[in-house]
Amino acid sequence: MPECGHFITINDRASLGLSLRNGIFGSFMKRKTGTRVHYDTLADYACTRKGMHVFFFMEKQIIYGGIVAGQSHNEPHGAFILNDQLGLFRNIDAPLVWDVAIPDADEPKCIPYLIQFEQGNIPTGTSIEADDYYFKLSRFHHPLPTNSIHDRSFCPMSPFETRCLLELLEGSDHQFPFDAPRMDFPKEEAVHYEPQHGRQLVEHWSGVVPESIAEFLICGDSSLLGHKIGRLDSMSVCRQVPMPPSKPPIWMYRGDVCYYSESSVADGSLPNVIVELKKQRATKDDVGQVERYLMRINQLGEIDAGLYSNIDKIRVYLVAPGLDDECRISSQYEDRISLVDIRSWKEFAGSHMQERLSSTSESS
Repeated sequence: MPECGHFITINDRASLGLSLRNGIFGSFMKRKTGTRVHYDTLADYACTRKGMHVFFFMEKQIIYGGIVAGQSHNEPHGAFILNDQLGLFRNIDAPLVWDVAIPDADEPKCIPYLIQFEQGNIPTGTSIEADDYYFKLSRFHHPLPTNSIHDRSFCPMSPFETRCLLELLEGSDHQFPFDAPRMDFPKEEAVHYEPQHGRQLVEHWSGVVPESIAEFLICGDSSLLGHKIGRLDSMSVCRQVPMPPSKPPIWMYRGDVCYYSESSVADGSLPNVIVELKKQRATKDDVGQVERYLMRINQLGEIDAGLYSNIDKIRVYLVAPGLDDECRISSQYEDRISLVDIRSWKEFAGSHMQERLSSTSESS
């Protein structure tokens, strides 16, 4: 798997200090579930993998946290912790293992999901000026996740962004001062996310499954979609990745789920696989949307043929519960775009769970 990381924006020095001291990060969220913010944030957590790097952005500085801890490297699924029943997984018996004071809370909030990290080769707290990093990104003619983050507390990073930050931090002798207490974290009691949690959530969903929940399902288990389009477990995963051209974040096109492999495109700044998910039947307009992604990506090659010499490796998948008869791919893109009909998200999640259970019982 290529180098990957989480880019976490944080405004409160005390909260950052607690995270760095204890190797725990969790987003403060409203206790009320059933909102899009909850679903979107959960999908970002689902992109977490054991061994990925954690970076914090605060006060014009980028600070290194460490490397995500988790369970087996062999399982290509989300490496995060369910922190009691305040999130969407109320049917899971997950104890409260991290409980901290929430600064300036004007309404009830909670920390329903956690990322646990440990020190890597770079000392925790090592910092650089953020401008040094963003100057490195200026070589590209397309937006990247960390320079277009919008309305999110954190986002997964491309391999280039991750490598770039690691190189800058390895050469830094600056240390972000954090003076925070070490808190008790009963890690033996922590309930780690497992793919069946996500599939059960989708199977029992009432009504149309939102796209953000579909993203969570796909990001949280790389084998799920890999069952349809090929192996993805050796790739890093990001969601809501900005597509070219660069423009104000609120107006950017964004690929729902993107995968990056060791055989990188544009030095690991562009994904190898782009997946566009639909909550209902795909239409010809949806096909036009993914064709537009490739059209704009191809224009990058016209701007800088050297940097973007291998953009023809990028493949796009439109995944939906049904396809309209008018869904037709233009001849110029038919070798790079595939349409995937999953019939329904609930059926997709349920059938894969049965296959997993069958294979498990056979192996035992």
